[in-house]
Amino acid sequence: MNVVCFSVAAVDFFLSKNQCFAGDNSLNQAVRFSQMGYRSAFAGAIGTDEGGDCIEALLRNEHADISLMQRLEGFTARNKIINDVSGERFGIVGAWEEWRL
Repeated sequence: MNVVCFSVAAVDFFLSKNQCFAGDNSLNQAVRFSQMGYRSAFAGAIGTDEGGDCIEALLRNEHADISLMQRLEGFTARNKIINDVSGERFGIVGAWEEWRL
């Protein structure tokens, strides 16, 4: 089976852990399908920043096809995340505004 996942890929910055993780639906699905032994591809755009480097490295490491991915000049989508006391995660208002890792 071949699977193509397309949509958003972003970098989530967890303030409480001071750590960044590559994520979002299509990226996570492409990685997971590859881990399950399927031929998977990610189709989407990422930036030429550190976030894009992180996402590309993850996809390459998990053997997902990135031939449909584009690196566009600029920043990769980024989201600042906080966790409440029960561990539920929430984005911060204005989190999609431009900020650097």
